[in-house]
Amino acid sequence: QTENGRVNKYYCGVALLMLPFFLIAHLLSIIGGMDTGGYSAIYQISIAVGTLFYLYLGLLFLSSFMKNLGLKEWAITVALILIVMATNLFYYATIEVSMSHVYSFFGVSAFMLASQSAAKKRLLTVAMTMSFGLILLIRPTNVLAILLLPFLASTWSTITLWFQAIFKQFSKAIIPILSGLSVIGIQLVIYKIQTGNWIVFSYGGEGFDFSDPELFNVLLSFRKGWFVYTPIAVVTLFGLIRLFRHNLAMGISVSAYLFASTYLISSWWDWSYGGSFGHRAFIDTYPIIAVLLGFLLSAQYNWVIIAVSIVSFGFFVPLNLFQTFQYRTGILPTDHTTESWYNTIFMKSDMYLVGQFDRLNISKKTLLESSCIVHEMEEPIGWGNETQLTKELAHQGFGSGYMNENEMYGVTFNSTLGNLSVDSANAVTFKGWVNSEGAGTKALMVLNIADSAGNNIVWEAYPIVVQVSKANEWVFVENTWSIPLINNPGTVIAAYFMKEGGPSLYYDDMEICVGLTQ
Repeated sequence: QTENGRVNKYYCGVALLMLPFFLIAHLLSIIGGMDTGGYSAIYQISIAVGTLFYLYLGLLFLSSFMKNLGLKEWAITVALILIVMATNLFYYATIEVSMSHVYSFFGVSAFMLASQSAAKKRLLTVAMTMSFGLILLIRPTNVLAILLLPFLASTWSTITLWFQAIFKQFSKAIIPILSGLSVIGIQLVIYKIQTGNWIVFSYGGEGFDFSDPELFNVLLSFRKGWFVYTPIAVVTLFGLIRLFRHNLAMGISVSAYLFASTYLISSWWDWSYGGSFGHRAFIDTYPIIAVLLGFLLSAQYNWVIIAVSIVSFGFFVPLNLFQTFQYRTGILPTDHTTESWYNTIFMKSDMYLVGQFDRLNISKKTLLESSCIVHEMEEPIGWGNETQLTKELAHQGFGSGYMNENEMYGVTFNSTLGNLSVDSANAVTFKGWVNSEGAGTKALMVLNIADSAGNNIVWEAYPIVVQVSKANEWVFVENTWSIPLINNPGTVIAAYFMKEGGPSLYYDDMEICVGLTQ
């Protein structure tokens, strides 16, 4: 919302590229008497097809670009396969297809090929300037692609001729320049219509902090580190060595572009770029990454080619596809992934892991007003199933609860809300210490809430194996459940351990807290 009216936060480049496919879907909807609201299945399918179309065109442009550089044809093919299958470009081309990233990949590829063709003619061309205008409409940060001009021109003399055309022979450059400006002008006209102003900063209070870039987090953090989730990028950067040997100016140009892009991405107010698979902001640079990979695969040393190919197809591709599956199913969270959680789920597909990271985050919430009860598991205090108390082992003191291989239910907390010191609750925390006699415990922390008539309101189970990675060692476990607000004194709250088979389990110093979260 601006002072002069509401404006679309995002730029119009993606919408312009989507338009033909939207119109096809719209026409088919009219002919077929279907919903024409723009969000039905036929529109979504059409946009998905459009995204794949632009991915194909981007790869086609890149292939032509690399052939013009003299790279080996098989190396080009392998590089293009890997830039899709070993990176998060695959995810955004097949799942979140309406995001800007595939379109940006296409646009930058088109600009690279158009500039390379213009360099051969030693002139500015309409295709070059219009493709540059397009990538600005898709993502304005693509303005950094101008740093690639020495790379795209191959020689400084061509760069000189381009600038001479602008400043000394303007009549020869006026049509390409006006063509590029006309593309950029589409966004300005939209702003003028919407707000009455030609220029609007649609991101409001969001912006860059160039004094404090998050370089480490952007590249190496488990939250969104580019090298962590797209490790082929690390290997690809070795292609710079070969590029420098091929042409010094081209090497400097690409290095400057990659550094500036990384710095810009790291300086954005939300360096993680929100919920996303991997670091999506780097997809804009993937056309250049593909070229570097092509240079690396065109190396004179066979051992380099073999090593890169084996690592890429044997590890990078399977890792990317598997983590795409994890992200899609909710095992890999959309944001805030920690090192410990990354290690917990690495190459695991167990469905009990789905959504568990979010549960752990809920556990960090503070109960502002709560009623807590502790059972030290040394003597009966009125909980259910206290025949399981044993003196064999203890976390502290002289006793604990014990569930052998055949026992299904542990010591059980059971109380009405009216017997607790809170009048209402929307969260329950259950925590304590456990010691599993074997790896891979099947024990669950269970919360069961029922009304006074015995009808279930909540029944949820949390697999403690998410937090218990070692056997025969005391480990602290905790889970907080967000629940519908309860305020009936007759509501019954129960919490206990439950397991079917698996290794025996000791548990001690259990605490349950019922209350309201912040």
